[in-house]
Amino acid sequence: GYGLSLADELKSLEVLRAAAQVHPLEIVPTFLGAHDVPAEHRGDKARYVDLLVEELLPAVAAARLAEYCDVFTEAHTFDLADSRRILGRARELGFGLRVHADQLSQLGGAELAAELGAASADHLEHVSERGIAALLAAGTVPVLCPLVPLVLRQEREAPGRRIADAGLPLALSTDYNPGSCYCPSLHEAIAFGALRYRLTAAECLTAATLNPACSLGRGARCGTLEPGKQADFALLDVASVEHLAYDFGRPRVRGVWKRGVRVVPAPAAG
Repeated sequence: GYGLSLADELKSLEVLRAAAQVHPLEIVPTFLGAHDVPAEHRGDKARYVDLLVEELLPAVAAARLAEYCDVFTEAHTFDLADSRRILGRARELGFGLRVHADQLSQLGGAELAAELGAASADHLEHVSERGIAALLAAGTVPVLCPLVPLVLRQEREAPGRRIADAGLPLALSTDYNPGSCYCPSLHEAIAFGALRYRLTAAECLTAATLNPACSLGRGARCGTLEPGKQADFALLDVASVEHLAYDFGRPRVRGVWKRGVRVVPAPAAG
């Protein structure tokens, strides 16, 4: 989502594929070529949308480099018509859909995500009550990023408590990226989800485990510890689940297991 050209987007996705082959954790790649309009197309956005639909998406699909396609749906990037066209083509090509929705304005991105059956609608700082209802009806997971408004010095935050009270299985994300939130700590996202959205610690735990697994189509095999699942879990040095939200800002991970095998710290050789 930062190359914005066929060569650079393919390179980024190929790096993810290579990393997935050697890294013990699962990587779920998403194509975000519709993150912004590149400088050379600022005066002719329609041409870049054509490139996305006619060249970039088919190339990514042919190489099987991404599982999902995402669009940053805003008036100054890709409006509802642009987003509907890009995501519609992505769906035709077999991609799952994700949407950056209603982050900077109440454009109707949540409603679009619901209309198209997207797996997730992300950010949602400006989501409407109609948008919340649409997400609930469609089964689209709202992914909230509580650290982003802090970094961007924005007063508007996603209505996390309202979304949870509506019955939606919200997920929490760091939104780790070089542009708007250079923080990789999920623990921080959990803590600020509790502080800013008034979620309980138990709600935050579910929002960091099972709900995001479901949004990625993996809820049947990971996200919880129960018979038949693949035993992906982290061991944390906290006094209770409440301390996930209460006591933050220092290292807590004592080990990570993937499919029942400890991968962090790595097992000793021999």
